[in-house]
Amino acid sequence: MLKTLVDNQMFIPGMNQMDRTQAVEVFAQEKAVYYIEGDWRITDMQQTLKSEQKEYISLNVFPEIPNQKGMAGSQSGVAGTGYMV
Repeated sequence: MLKTLVDNQMFIPGMNQMDRTQAVEVFAQEKAVYYIEGDWRITDMQQTLKSEQKEYISLNVFPEIPNQKGMAGSQSGVAGTGYMV
């Protein structure tokens, strides 16, 4: 799946060298069509995104992929960070 994304030039140059702050800025500037992160980033995104962006940007769990391990539509739980659903 990742090779297909790379072959279709879905990643911006320098993506692997970005830190979280830079990646959020690129997404908020609409130079990236998606942003993958954990639920701990929601508060920061609420502060970063413009009101009109919040109307069309959605929060989703990662889609089911072939041969995946684990239950689709779930998230991990880490003590002190969050609860498993």
